Amino acid sequence: MTPGPENSVAHSPARTIMARAGAVAVPILAGMIVIGGATFAGVHYSALRNSRTQLASDGATILALEGVHAFTQAADPQALMTLPVGADSMVMKARVFGAGQLMGTYAVSLKRVGFGGFRLVATGRLVSGPRSMMCTVRGLMRVAGDSGEKFSVGYDAAPLCNGTRHRSALTTQLGS
Repeated sequence: MTPGPENSVAHSPARTIMARAGAVAVPILAGMIVIGGATFAGVHYSALRNSRTQLASDGATILALEGVHAFTQAADPQALMTLPVGADSMVMKARVFGAGQLMGTYAVSLKRVGFGGFRLVATGRLVSGPRSMMCTVRGLMRVAGDSGEKFSVGYDAAPLCNGTRHRSALTTQLGS
């Protein structure tokens, strides 16, 4: 039996409504998928960028702290005590090479502030390809008494990395 014109007319309005609904739903669904994907990519990129910044800040802070450690191991307390109060000097600078395009440097300078006391500024710089992160650690260094160590070092606050304070598990214990 062949469908007649009366059967096709009866189903035609329903098919038209379904076709129109599909014509509207598909672009809306596609738009939602595109917006959702773009949002996910933006959040993921932001988290990745923050993670890279955190790692670079930690690396530059480690370089600065390594500079302090290397300085306190090599410095002669008697020679430093000959610096007049108010005098400052660059006391140590080193370049550390890494793998590939990774390279780091640190520098330590002191300013004599009184009998046995020095203001310490240590800077670590980590360069990875075109990116660079520089962190500065400030503190107070004193010639140690009879503790067996040559110097005692106390840090002011969290390091300043590319203009902002950097806090992480690495730097939370600096003040202690």
